[in-house]
Amino acid sequence: MPVGDLTPAGFSPLLISQSLSFLLVAIFLLSLPSFALASPPLIKVCANYGCKYKAEVQLGNEDWRRLQQLFASSASSPEQERQRIAEAIALMEALVGDKTGTAADQARNGATGEPGQLDCIAESLNTDRYLRLFEKQGWLRWHRVAERVKRTPWIFDVHWSALIEEKTSGQLFTVDSWFFANGRPPYIQPLADWKAKRDPN
Repeated sequence: MPVGDLTPAGFSPLLISQSLSFLLVAIFLLSLPSFALASPPLIKVCANYGCKYKAEVQLGNEDWRRLQQLFASSASSPEQERQRIAEAIALMEALVGDKTGTAADQARNGATGEPGQLDCIAESLNTDRYLRLFEKQGWLRWHRVAERVKRTPWIFDVHWSALIEEKTSGQLFTVDSWFFANGRPPYIQPLADWKAKRDPN
């Protein structure tokens, strides 16, 4: 039958072909990972020492896409995912720091009391919130977020860290961003090593 002729149903083959093309494109878009279509959520973060002041932050669309890109393809192993987590935490610190004044945060306790300086309480709370954001978006394949952990080797030496659990092994890893200045990847190491204060390098 010539292309211009109508089928018994009243549709030309060309129209049917175009309709099928539109349908396939729609199915493809719906099959994309949900985070690819998500908009940036509001994030409540600590903005000073001891988390005495909190700020609500919303990333711009371009910054949100930069963060999504780190998890665009599934990690092939838990080790690779931990590396991506470290990079994503560093990026979050840099992006949030520009909006809250914590970009000046120094390594460890730095200049205690200075605006934007964070201690281990604030650092661990922020890292925990970032990890839970990644988890909620469905970006973590090999890990789940666990409750924050603290070590108390001495009365005046209390230290906090965020914590993740490797799903396949059940092994716990601390994600500790306190050791470095704002925007640097955190230490990620087995919980037992962290408690023993072993150098992760």
